[in-house]
Amino acid sequence: MTRSKNPLASGIVRRLRVVFLSISLVLIAAIAIGVQQLLLLERSTRQLTQSSVPVFERAAELERSLKNLLLLLQQVDSMSELRSFKKVHDAFETQLALLRREMQSYTASDPGRHDTRDMLTALEEIERSAKTILTAKEAALNHTATIDRLEEQLAGLRINARHELERLSFINPRQDPGSDPPVGGPFQDPAAQPERSERTELSMVAILTELTLELEAVLDVAAGLRKEVSHEGLDQARSVLSFKLRGVTVLLGRLHDSPERAALARTVIQTRSLIFETPGLFSATQALHRELEVLEQEKLKQIAPIQAISTGSNRLTLSARAQVSKAGQELTHALDNLVIVVVFSGAVALLVILGALIFIVEHQINRRMAKLTRSVLAIAEGQNDTDVDVRGPDELGKIARALEVFKLNAHELQRSNTELEKFAYVAAHDLRSPLRAIQDLTDWTLEDPDTILSEDSQQNMRMLQQRTIRLNQLLSDLLEYSRVGKEASDITPVSLSSVVKDTAGLLDPEDHFKIRYKGVMTPVCTYVIPLRHILLNLVSNAIKHHDKAEGRITIRADVHAGRLTCRVCDDGPGIEPQYHDRIFNLFQTLRPRDEVEGSGLGLAIIRKLLEQHGGSIRVLSDPALGRGSEFVFTIPGQNQAETTLNIAA
Repeated sequence: MTRSKNPLASGIVRRLRVVFLSISLVLIAAIAIGVQQLLLLERSTRQLTQSSVPVFERAAELERSLKNLLLLLQQVDSMSELRSFKKVHDAFETQLALLRREMQSYTASDPGRHDTRDMLTALEEIERSAKTILTAKEAALNHTATIDRLEEQLAGLRINARHELERLSFINPRQDPGSDPPVGGPFQDPAAQPERSERTELSMVAILTELTLELEAVLDVAAGLRKEVSHEGLDQARSVLSFKLRGVTVLLGRLHDSPERAALARTVIQTRSLIFETPGLFSATQALHRELEVLEQEKLKQIAPIQAISTGSNRLTLSARAQVSKAGQELTHALDNLVIVVVFSGAVALLVILGALIFIVEHQINRRMAKLTRSVLAIAEGQNDTDVDVRGPDELGKIARALEVFKLNAHELQRSNTELEKFAYVAAHDLRSPLRAIQDLTDWTLEDPDTILSEDSQQNMRMLQQRTIRLNQLLSDLLEYSRVGKEASDITPVSLSSVVKDTAGLLDPEDHFKIRYKGVMTPVCTYVIPLRHILLNLVSNAIKHHDKAEGRITIRADVHAGRLTCRVCDDGPGIEPQYHDRIFNLFQTLRPRDEVEGSGLGLAIIRKLLEQHGGSIRVLSDPALGRGSEFVFTIPGQNQAETTLNIAA
């Protein structure tokens, strides 16, 4: 029998290669034509990029720089502290230099245009005006700082004046050592002297009150000088201050000579000097108003040049848009041609693909693959007599012939498994009779009063009795393990709390362990018999392997997405992480069988039960972190109400 050198060179693969080669040829032709149109597009795009796009970019940069410059001017105008002026001043100079470079780059593309010359002239005007604004703003901030300092001094003088006036108000004119002697000499009528003293005291109080009001008025007017917005207001305030200060001087002259009056006079003189001398509050306020007027004038001057730059930029942008429109028409024409080529090539390729789908994929592959899939699924379900109705020399035909061989092997494997299960059942069943006889003999021997055995012999007999009981339990577990999955189990509703209660009553009738249930309380539709068996084994293991006579076992359950998840938690000694996989194997125990009776098949039976019913199990425990173990298993299940709704739907 001869073999082909390359088995994939014929059959389905060859047909698909012919189809793909045809499609590739169509696509290559379409690509060649498309490349030609793309070259035309690239040439038009390059012309557009070299001519018009830079104009838009520079215009956008120019508008952004102008906006930033105006924002900096607003920031300069709103500044109130001199210490941050240097930083803003440097940022303003930097932005101005950047605007100058962008303007030069913008106008370099067409230096002969009238618009570009006007824009350069406007930029020079903006630069001159900006420098004047910076200088005026700096001077205004200096004057503001001076006014702040003078106002602080004025506030101090106000406090001093109030203190001196308060001291003057407590001086008794009748006890004033500097007062004139009473008229009439020592021979004056004593009854008239108190009346005259009272009138003098009232006169002094009136003078002090008027002096206080006048001095407070002077200080209030001086403190409000910076709020005056016109020269007329300043002149009027100056006149008011001069008049008030003269009145204060006159009132001071009417007071008796005393150290307190002298101190108050010095405070008035300092106040006058602080207001009218140079540098003084009045002169600083006048200078501040002059600088603010300069700022307002220069801001008005900037409107025209900024509009000139914006207008020139708009005109250049309109010119560039005209060029873009022309280039866009050329691009549209090239794109139309490219679309025609792509559509034609796509139509041809689509026809080829449709032909391949109908005559090769559908007839030669899909239909035969569907037959092959049905046969595979039937054999997987155990129907080993299913006929594989697929023929042919190609790959699918070879798979069909291989499937026939697999079907024969599966049939042979099924027969071997059946014989092996029968053997295990018969062996376990037949071994029970001699074991029962051995157990009976040991019982009779130990129970017979005439039997004379030494203490060691009696111990050996009891050990033989225990080993016989353990071997009998092992055979029972083996029979149960071999029967797992053979018994039919239907999905029926069950109350999990009732199952846990029954399990607790069966395994711990004396209530040494607190077995509690927490979870879903409504009936759950699931495999009831396997669920009872699993819970019985897990709770039994928790009690059997606990290191104390009393403990706590908690069973939690919840239903989500068609799965019932149960958690069996105990407070026992726990299981080392390296044994988490080992405990689910056959005949595996973590403690010697002399300490804990068991065959080592309980968890293996549980895992086999769960796998038979589409579930799984795992253990969470680490004695290094804390006591206790948690067995988590899942099995198909859902609430009875959801099941009813699904059936109704």
